[in-house]
Amino acid sequence: MIALRRFAGEEAWLAAIEADFLETLRATAPGPATLCLAGGSTPGPAYRRLAAALLRYGSLPMHRSQQALLVVGDERDGSVDKRSRNDESLREAWHEALASGRATLIRWGRSPAEPLAMERHLAELARSRLAGWPLFDLCYLGLGADGHTAGLFPGDAEVHAASGAQLEPGAAGPKGAAAARALRGRAPDYPYERLSLSYATLRSSGKTRFLVRSPGKEAALAALAANDPSCPAVRAASADALAFVLD
Repeated sequence: MIALRRFAGEEAWLAAIEADFLETLRATAPGPATLCLAGGSTPGPAYRRLAAALLRYGSLPMHRSQQALLVVGDERDGSVDKRSRNDESLREAWHEALASGRATLIRWGRSPAEPLAMERHLAELARSRLAGWPLFDLCYLGLGADGHTAGLFPGDAEVHAASGAQLEPGAAGPKGAAAARALRGRAPDYPYERLSLSYATLRSSGKTRFLVRSPGKEAALAALAANDPSCPAVRAASADALAFVLD
């Protein structure tokens, strides 16, 4: 069961997300916090809040070495305008943290380099983690009205087959299609071409946090709360998962 934390106002929603983020920073200090970031418009205000929190936290004398490694969880591929890409909105939201050197962004390249280039980034990340540790300390995901998350949509059988295996955290790379860390998918509407971390990769996280604005998404939220395995978002969640829902 994925718990839903519901908020009537944006400030309370943002404050709760920030407090949870700071817990992760304290748990990973003095090493870097490794985060997976969802794209889309909903997380933007939260990411700006978290970037500011990272800078404040890192300004304290005992936390001067604290950094964050940010991995873009999914991307819009093909002939989309540069401004429509997730990495552009993420760079804008985390601009000050990136400019200060407190944060580093790992983003998707342009086709045809992907998804192989992201596979190499993730393999390097896996080698840097302690044996048995998940890839990410914290994974932020969105939630579509149809239950999709990242670039993983209902009914995409090929993606589901390539994405479903459990990830071996210490592995240097994928072991066949079933262990793919990054893959190419297709959305039911424009922009159709998508790149995404796989279910197994997204699940390889200490914590999963869904950032959701609720209008039109009650059915998907009910699927989360019921832990419905047919819902892509449920399949992408780690054992420690909850949703911050702005009503």
